[in-house]
Amino acid sequence: MPALLPRTSHLPNLGTCAVEPVDDAVGRRRRATIAVMPQRFLTLADVSEELNVSAGAAYQLVRSGELPAIQVGHRGQWRVEAAALETYIQHLYAQTRERLETASRAG
Repeated sequence: MPALLPRTSHLPNLGTCAVEPVDDAVGRRRRATIAVMPQRFLTLADVSEELNVSAGAAYQLVRSGELPAIQVGHRGQWRVEAAALETYIQHLYAQTRERLETASRAG
């Protein structure tokens, strides 16, 4: 009997994902892996989940130009490049670090 694809709960955005063990052709247990293509674009729902903000807040970041995004399809759905989100997050870390350093010098 051929081995069935193992079930997976959630595949990460990048890299290789290890999944539940499966039986190979001769009945040995082995750990199967699935190569996962990097996800280049994220929906606003993905962005809001990643940043732990509301969907409206993610939309406002895009509409204001603070977070670069594109509109795709005939309905104009927003997509944010994963690299752009990471750059935005790093920028926020730098701003926070600068603000804390300034506050510690002043006080």
